[in-house]
Amino acid sequence: MKKTMSALLCLALLVAGAEFTFANTNNANDIDNYIRFHESKKEQVVDDVQILTNVGVPSSAITVSNVNRDDFRNDLMKYDLSYDNGIVDQAQVERLASGGIRFDFYENDIHDIVILKSDGSVLLNGEMVVFEDVEKNVVDSNITPNGRTSVYSKSPQRGRSSDYTKHVKTYSKNVRTSSLVKDLTTTTIGTLLAAALTSSLPGTVALGVVFTAATHIKSTAEVYAPKSSYFSYSIKKYAYKKNNTIDKYYKHKGRYYAKKNCVGHYYTSNFYEYNYIQ
Repeated sequence: MKKTMSALLCLALLVAGAEFTFANTNNANDIDNYIRFHESKKEQVVDDVQILTNVGVPSSAITVSNVNRDDFRNDLMKYDLSYDNGIVDQAQVERLASGGIRFDFYENDIHDIVILKSDGSVLLNGEMVVFEDVEKNVVDSNITPNGRTSVYSKSPQRGRSSDYTKHVKTYSKNVRTSSLVKDLTTTTIGTLLAAALTSSLPGTVALGVVFTAATHIKSTAEVYAPKSSYFSYSIKKYAYKKNNTIDKYYKHKGRYYAKKNCVGHYYTSNFYEYNYIQ
């Protein structure tokens, strides 16, 4: 896990272009100062947005925030993260001298601190997050060798969903936190889910499906698992019927739960993998 989580951190620290928008200011007299301030922070904003997208936040969901909170850290930029179900979280990003990344996530009266450490471990509000295998049923003869990597998408990159019929393996994990799942921000759940998935797969999982699953895990926990400090997933991996030795395509058919050991109510979501030679 340490190797894959370190890879996530390395990717997250890359500064690259990303699409984002600036929130509208309601005070016309402040527009010029607002633009000048954010122009001076443009490089930082681009860097922050890239880090957020690398842990799974869709770039289309991110705007520079005008929200004021007493618990914001004034030395950092703040961002709104808007999800399809109407939830709007706020986020702040800090690169640590130790090489890790600190995220402050806010949702209503919730404030979570998530730290991705350079050694691959993850802290939530000062406590270690534990990723546990639920079961190991690996019949995968296509273990990714050095020199190959993968990219992920919400729709098939080759053929149709029904063309993925050969079962390769099933992988599942519990994510144990120090807090009740219902009391975490949606973005916290999504960040931990992205980290858990990345520990199981080649490349970095950072796609919208992670945060769609996160919103359902939180809402399920609020109604059906209010005392749960775990969430979990079980995913079946299927190979495309016409894979060859160079290009390999897979479907990951997942169920996401608000309880330990993949029991109770769940949300179903698929994503797709293209595995290739670098």
